[in-house]
Amino acid sequence: MTPDEERTLREAHQHGSQFQFRNRCLCILLSHQQQSVSWLKDHFQVSRLTIYNWLDAWEQQGLRGLYNQPGQGRKPILTLADEPLINQQVSAHAQQLKRPDKLCAKN
Repeated sequence: MTPDEERTLREAHQHGSQFQFRNRCLCILLSHQQQSVSWLKDHFQVSRLTIYNWLDAWEQQGLRGLYNQPGQGRKPILTLADEPLINQQVSAHAQQLKRPDKLCAKN
C-alpha cells in the first residue's frame, strides 16, 4: 500500500458519510498493519468471507469498491404508494393500530 493510499483510507475512515464504508476503510488499514483475518472478523463481527470480499473489493476497485453498491441492504416494507392508504387506515382505526404494513392488506 502506498503512503497516498493509506492517507486516503485514513481520511475516508474519519470523514466517510456511511458507517459501513468507514468500517471497511478501517478494516483495510488494520489488515495493512498485519492484523489477521480471524481478528478482523471478530472485531467487525462479520464472517471471514465478508472480510475477504472487502479486501478483494479494495484490491480490484480501490476506494470505490468499499462504498455500498446500489441494491445492497434490506428493501423497504412500505412504498410511497402505500402512504395514502396507511394514513387513511390510521385515521379510521386510530384506537386499533397494528403494524402499518398490515393495514395495507397486501396479498
